[in-house]
Amino acid sequence: MDARALLAWLREAAAFSALPLLDSTGYANGLHLHRFSSTGQIEVVQAWHQNHAALARLPNALDLHTALMRSEPESGLVAPLDEVVALLRRTEAGSKRGVGDGL
Repeated sequence: MDARALLAWLREAAAFSALPLLDSTGYANGLHLHRFSSTGQIEVVQAWHQNHAALARLPNALDLHTALMRSEPESGLVAPLDEVVALLRRTEAGSKRGVGDGL
């Protein structure tokens, strides 16, 4: 699947909101996607190119210190965009079957 189709899935099927990532000159060079999951986490995907993406999951907490202290050690991933989306698809499929979320 190409990057446009992967990003479309994140926006439409997985209900991520999107904002542009701007470089130091103000030009868009990527996309920041985020959503609040049903497990009480904020999931963030940043995609720069089809081969560059990052996924992070943090507890939804007002206190940043609390959020970072409760974060799971395996709460992030840096991989090609298709791998990040594949992980999110597996997680969503597992959630719908009643299996807990997790990376």
